[in-house]
Parts: sequence; C-alpha cells; structure tokens
Amino acid sequence: MAANDGNSGLERFNNNPNIDLVFSDIMMPGGMNGIDMAKRILQEKPTTPILLATGYTQQSLKDKIDESDHITCISKPYDTEKLPGLINSMMGKH
Repeated sequence: MAANDGNSGLERFNNNPNIDLVFSDIMMPGGMNGIDMAKRILQEKPTTPILLATGYTQQSLKDKIDESDHITCISKPYDTEKLPGLINSMMGKH
C-alpha cells in the first residue's frame, strides 16, 4: 500500500488494522514528514515496526527521533536486495 504524503499515510494506517510494518521516507510533501508520521503511528500502535529511509546522516537523526526499538533508519541509497532480510528481522522473523 502506498501514500503520497504523511497525512495520507497516517490515514491509511488508521483505516487498515492489518498493517504489520510501515516503510516511509523521512522527507515527504505536505505538512507531515516521516518522523512525525512514525511518532503518531507509535502513539496509536506502539509495537509497529517502522523503517524510515533518509538522506540524512544517522548522527543527525538522533536529535529528531526518540529512542525506540520499533524505528529503524536506513540511509539512501539503500540496497534493495538487503531489504527483505532487514524487514524480516524487524518483524522478528529469521
């Protein structure tokens, strides 16, 4: 399932209770970025694994993202061949 912006992503998440993982870019059009969307999702469903893609450095994100076992950040460009393993790991599947 895809959304064009953070507000649409949050709406889709709230309307689809069977979503097991959220994969989003941090920078999105509109008023809500991926970090804000992730925080709102975790308020509603705190155990949702969230994967955020970013062009920022990991160090610069530490100030923007609260420590959470459920948020993982990957740097762009990312290796699409490694995504399935990362997603499985985030969801507790080995």
